[in-house]
Order: sequence, then structure tokens, then C-alpha cells
Amino acid sequence: MSIAWQKSGDGNITFLANGRQYYVPVGAGYYEDVLKGLRNGVSAEDMIGLVEKTTSVSKYIADQKLCDNITVNSNSIVYTDEFGNEEVINNHLTDKILSFIEEGLPIKPLINMLKKFLENPSKDSFDQGFAFLEHKGLPVCEDGDFLAYKAVKNDYYDKHTGKTFLNTVGSVIKMRRNLVQEDRSIGCSAGLHAGTISYVNTYGNFSADEEGNPTEYSDRCLIVKINPKDIVSVPKDSSEMKLRVCEYLVLSEYKGRDEINYKLASNDGSDWSLDEDEDDDYEYDEDYYEDEDDYEDDEDE
Repeated sequence: MSIAWQKSGDGNITFLANGRQYYVPVGAGYYEDVLKGLRNGVSAEDMIGLVEKTTSVSKYIADQKLCDNITVNSNSIVYTDEFGNEEVINNHLTDKILSFIEEGLPIKPLINMLKKFLENPSKDSFDQGFAFLEHKGLPVCEDGDFLAYKAVKNDYYDKHTGKTFLNTVGSVIKMRRNLVQEDRSIGCSAGLHAGTISYVNTYGNFSADEEGNPTEYSDRCLIVKINPKDIVSVPKDSSEMKLRVCEYLVLSEYKGRDEINYKLASNDGSDWSLDEDEDDDYEYDEDYYEDEDDYEDDEDE
């Protein structure tokens, strides 16, 4: 028997299965699967399984005692703060949690990431940050930070000014948040920039000699570690492959030209061993970051 369903002018889907009505918003991570299933006439049981798969995530989070104030329903993640206020999180993180569970990866880093996203003072930055990570799939660290790439000059100074930000490994680069351009419709502007490997390969000048070794004029590619609370904007130019932040940690110099192929990283940026115990405490250590008080109102690419 075919399932009765309809799609609104906004694209949201409503369908009836086994006597119960289900609502699937356009932003749901499983939206395309639901739409394809309805068009192909899949069974009611399969459709219900698609929209209710997140209930197992809520139980998993509760059983593992990962976070008392996070629940997952069929459409979203809901975070309840200490005042009892509920914050509905877009479903991308739900899908990422599900994929981690299916692949046997621990999800505590994602819970830590969510907590840090909730510390971001800007709702727009919050939403843009999730969108950037959804499309680019950059590794998540144990403490909830994520890794990104950055091109700098051969002497480790920023490419925009060539003299303002010295990006040596281990240094923390920061500027006052209200000096970073928050309007995503403006492309090149003030802020600390990082992005995907595709963006870095396009922006950087990675020249090599006949034997394939970098020349003395070649730019360098760095791996930087970013706290989600420090995301300010994701510019619409460059196909949303870069973002502007107010702080990052320079973890290492990256010698490759292809994107890192692991999803979960240790806090030092390396591939995190699956032998680690997920129940260990991965609390964010503020002392991990050193102070870097000097900044200028400059764009740093």
C-alpha cells in the first residue's frame, strides 16, 4: 500500500504511516532519503525507520551518561540549559552522531563540540559553523574542537600583510572578536582565516622544484585547531570553503595536498586511536592555549 504524503511550498514533507503522521523539514539530514523513499514507494516500516532512527541516539547518550541535558528526537537535537531553556540544534549533528555510532567511533567528541558551539555568542555564527562542517567534513578532536587548513608564507607569516601574524607551530593566534567581519556576504575582510584543503590549495602558492621539493619561495600549509565558539562567519565567496575566526592554535605543518581522511583526531591533531576508552574524560583544558596578546585590525588569509 502506498503512503499518503505531501510536500508544502516550502519543501517540508508530511506523510502518514501506520496511522501516525510524520513531519520532515527541509533541513533534516535524512530529508533526501525520505523524499526518495516516498517517490519509490518503500514500505511504511522503512519510512518510519528513517525518521525515528534518532531515538536510539538519545538512548545511547543517556546510557553512556555523556550529557544529561541533551535529547534527540526525530527531527533535531534539543539542548536544555541550566535555566530550563531549550535550544533546538539542526539535524546535521544528529546525522554525524549516527554515522559515528555506525562506524564504531565514540560520540563524546561530538557532544563536546555541541557544548562549545553553544558557547558561541552569535546565533548566525552558530548556524554558519554547522553548515561549514557539514559540507567540508573536517576532523573533530577529542575536546570538541575541529581541524582546518591554512596557507602562510614560507617564513610562517600571514599571506595578507606578510608581517602581522607569525604562525609558528604551537602558537595561538587571536584578535578581538568584534574586529572580525561578521557579515558573510562580504568576501575578503578582517579576520583570521582557515578553510578546507581545496581552498588552501587555491589560495596558496605551493611551488616545487624539478624533484617535487618545495622551493624557498613556496607557501606552507598548516593544520590549525579551532574552538567552535570562536567561529565568527563563513563567507559566501569561495563556495563556503573558508571561515573567519577570532582565534586558532597552530598544531602542525601539513606536507600533504589531499584532505585528511580520518574523522576523529586527538587533541594534537593526529588520527585518534580507536583503542582509547570513550568513557575517559576529555574536558577542555584552557591552559592548553597560550596567550598571544598582539593583534591588529587586519585581514589574515
